[in-house]
Amino acid sequence: MARVSLLCLGFAAGLALSAAASGAAAEELTYNSWLPSTDVANEQGVVPFFESVKEATDGELTGKIFYAGQMATEPETLSSIRNGIVNSGFVYAAGRPKELPYNSIFAGLQGLNQDPLVALAANLETVLVDCPDCEEEAKRNNIVILGGHATAPYYLTCNREINSVGDLQGLRFRATSAYYADVARHFGMTIVNMPFADILPALERGQLDCILSIEYYLGTSGLSEVMKSIVTTRHFGTLATAGLFTFNRNTWNGLDPAEKEAILRAIPEAVTDVTLTFNNQSGPALEKAVADGVQTVELSDDFVQSWQAFIEAETEKVIADSEALGAKNARAAVEAYQANLDKWAKIVTETKGDVDAYKKALWDEIFSKMTN
Repeated sequence: MARVSLLCLGFAAGLALSAAASGAAAEELTYNSWLPSTDVANEQGVVPFFESVKEATDGELTGKIFYAGQMATEPETLSSIRNGIVNSGFVYAAGRPKELPYNSIFAGLQGLNQDPLVALAANLETVLVDCPDCEEEAKRNNIVILGGHATAPYYLTCNREINSVGDLQGLRFRATSAYYADVARHFGMTIVNMPFADILPALERGQLDCILSIEYYLGTSGLSEVMKSIVTTRHFGTLATAGLFTFNRNTWNGLDPAEKEAILRAIPEAVTDVTLTFNNQSGPALEKAVADGVQTVELSDDFVQSWQAFIEAETEKVIADSEALGAKNARAAVEAYQANLDKWAKIVTETKGDVDAYKKALWDEIFSKMTN
């Protein structure tokens, strides 16, 4: 963060002086996204969120969004929020396991997530309501975690033809979390860690062979132009995160009750819309990828059996790894998450595709409990 800290601190100070000089009553909250402005999380989540907050507060609370890591890259975002360089942003807990050992647990359970709406709600309820250690951890980092989204399912995608499990041996695989690294080791691939923005050039230059990707990114980020195979035999789970809306704790504590409620009421709408958009665009994105020459691959039962063996062992490994990082109550957090997966599977079934009913359930079961 050293390379941007002085610039960002100076910029933030300039914003504050400008606001003071103008005497404007409205408060502007800065938000850092390390994703491009066109990403679904921004277009369907962050932008409408701040618009909703502005409307609910009659313009007293507004947002200024910095895209594509203008203020901080993904690894820098947590410290930038913690230190008040920005008021809020997208914190990817799985990438910060040493600082957020409890909040990073749930990314390791990605393989359990079969339905995005179920995973989204289970993740939110666990982190925001049922995990006191997650809250204490957030306090230590001077942040308040208020909600995130779930992606469409992730599939193994490579820039070469894949016809068997054996073809994966030795291939270079992007792994930015413990779960991805475990996937790589299980299938004999070589781990490569790199930022999201570097994926496409690395694939083009032969520095990277395979990634886990949602179908949406195949059709929107140029990946379909370099990829040759997508293994559709089964997916590797949907990724649910709680950190899309993460605030500096001092900023949050400085808001009045009406402003806090405006923020909390805007989040169920935003996170649901992001999650549904990712999933609704998956089909068209895969069709475009196939038209661009990407082959869908159905591997043999060896792949299915290998996956099953992996996922059966992964939950216990997540617990052990988290305990080693200092999350002594990791098992309780995992059990709470599994219980919430069951709970929300029933709720999603009961709502029968009624999006408004689902959003209301998010408010009733989760966000209404955070207003005190």
